[in-house]
Amino acid sequence: MADDIQKAPPQQQAPQTQEQRLQSLLSNRPQSLKELIAALDDQSAERFGMHPLLRLPAFLIATAGITLPLGAYQGAKIAGLRYLAENSHRLPANVQGWYFYHKRKNYVMIFSSMKECARFTAAGLLFTSTLFGIEAALDGIRGQIDCLNTTAGASVVGLFYAKRYHLPWRQVKNTMRTGAKMGFVYGLAQDALRAVDGRCWYANYFKSRFGSGSLEA
Repeated sequence: MADDIQKAPPQQQAPQTQEQRLQSLLSNRPQSLKELIAALDDQSAERFGMHPLLRLPAFLIATAGITLPLGAYQGAKIAGLRYLAENSHRLPANVQGWYFYHKRKNYVMIFSSMKECARFTAAGLLFTSTLFGIEAALDGIRGQIDCLNTTAGASVVGLFYAKRYHLPWRQVKNTMRTGAKMGFVYGLAQDALRAVDGRCWYANYFKSRFGSGSLEA
């Protein structure tokens, strides 16, 4: 009789969502970093198809790659002009003097370029992390990904920039307004890319409300 009893087929579990998969990986402490990155990277609904934990470091790395050479070039250029201005009244008169003049000038330019490079990169990383950090935070708080969150982040970056250079209140407002305009345009560009894939909420709303189907009805 026991042989005639058929075993019940095992019940199939429902597939996990991306959020559940990420939580399970974090709770179980995955052995491989590749598993965690794969779970974070599989976020097609996010901006640029990337989870904020991957998107923010990517933008910071790109910012550092841009600001490092710019800061080094600006620091070396300003230091060279300053050194020439400071020593224009005592220029060397022989070959040996010009040798030590340029040797000393190169040392000053290298030191100044490293100093300006660090300062310029730190400011760029601060502004980038503020912009995209506020953008990602508002995406989660509002539950909507649109240009308004980008505009808010860019406005705060404009405020930080104005306070960093101690601008008067009138220029602070102008800087925040300029940052808001640039953030709005950048946010619209992101929404346009998302609208192509049908992932922009207000574009889908207007399409369903004023689309061809509603007009024919």
